[in-house]
Amino acid sequence: MIDNQILFINDYSNDPLRFTPTYSDINYFVSSLNIIGNPFRNFEIEMVLKYQKPTTELENENYLDNPDIRLDTELSYDGLLNEKLTIGTRMFAGSKIDYINANIEDDKLDGFFDLGFFGKYRLNKKAHLFLDLNNITHSKYQRWNGYENVGFNTMIGFFYKFE
Repeated sequence: MIDNQILFINDYSNDPLRFTPTYSDINYFVSSLNIIGNPFRNFEIEMVLKYQKPTTELENENYLDNPDIRLDTELSYDGLLNEKLTIGTRMFAGSKIDYINANIEDDKLDGFFDLGFFGKYRLNKKAHLFLDLNNITHSKYQRWNGYENVGFNTMIGFFYKFE
């Protein structure tokens, strides 16, 4: 149970891309299957298949912007260049997402699929360089009504762990 959770509802009376905040208590039923392991040296797999069904005190529960079913995976291999280089892939997929349309009717956004690749080069125990290639299929899904995902994008950067 989450008390007084903020939810964002499209404000069609003014601007369909504007949200009105609403607060509600939410009960979550969540079931997940997690698979994490190292099937062979330097290879790691992580998969999470989740089903969640929230319920609220609201008259209509299609304000909850989460897919009922979601699959997240990450596969990585860190045995390159004397175990300093890690490469891998990430995938996110989800079922259709309920929302309220401009006619104040229940509707569904399409499900989503997002695939990416990443690389990380460890400089030392505290620092690494990284490169992420996200949404390489250039999927134009919406996670919230009216807001398309950015499609293919790249991030490059430097990570440092302070102790």
